[in-house]
Amino acid sequence: MSNDAEDSQTGDPGVNTGGGAFVGGHVRTGGDFIGRDKLEVHVHIHQPLDTIQSLLRSVFDPLFDDARRLFIGRQPEMVAIAKWLEDTDSGYLVVLGPPGFGKTTLITRLLDADRSAFAYHFFAQIYGPETLSEDFFLRSVVEQIAAWHGDRRPLPAGVDNLRAAYHEFLGRPLSGPQVLVLDGLDEVDAWELAPYLSRRLGPGLRVLASLRDVGQDWRREYGFPPDQLTEIHLPGIRRDELAEALIASGASGRKIAGRPELLDRLARAAAYEPRPEIGADPFYVRFLIEDAAGALDVT
Repeated sequence: MSNDAEDSQTGDPGVNTGGGAFVGGHVRTGGDFIGRDKLEVHVHIHQPLDTIQSLLRSVFDPLFDDARRLFIGRQPEMVAIAKWLEDTDSGYLVVLGPPGFGKTTLITRLLDADRSAFAYHFFAQIYGPETLSEDFFLRSVVEQIAAWHGDRRPLPAGVDNLRAAYHEFLGRPLSGPQVLVLDGLDEVDAWELAPYLSRRLGPGLRVLASLRDVGQDWRREYGFPPDQLTEIHLPGIRRDELAEALIASGASGRKIAGRPELLDRLARAAAYEPRPEIGADPFYVRFLIEDAAGALDVT
């Protein structure tokens, strides 16, 4: 039976989300993004990735620029991830949500505070179709996890050799905790990810992954070891998060947030249609906030 981190909240004992406080030993909060505090991630690692050659993952740099522009809410989910990083010696954490619910943005904001603390790969065709290929995935990830062991040998050629290197490196004992992030698993349809996700993880290794939850049997599809699996399900944007984001967007947004009846109307209009009870659709809310920042007429 899988674990479930969905109910982790900011009021959990030992977790402090006030300005400048450490959360779970890994996340520090500040205050510079829309609607919520900034979170800086501090993961203790043996070999910072920015000290060695990790060039392939630079293709994802534009993702971080995009994530800085607008980020709404998600404080409870950030805290849940921080607690998992602090409390879990080894295992998989899977972030799930409908399309457009900000899974990639959430993970990107988490990484952006200290990218050298993570190995990562985004399955994102918008940044190049090669990001979805098995060859590029293996070359990028093997390049990074080799750095955990100070191994600077050239990458092997061919998918079979890269696959062997991936499993060989992941099977090596670690001298300190490490985190591998894999975003957008469901984008891959031309080859199988299960052989890379079904292996049991050794001490100190955590894998943080994300995928769209559209009712598929993703546990069986990817083969995660059940006793090493934790899930976080992203809800919609709450009314208070919408208000905070509007306030932070500028004068027009503050006008909307200051009129409860208009705020209620916007929250209803932005509700996620398949399941309105889970809150507003983050994709739609983003356009609302951008309109507000552009002086939307609310008279």
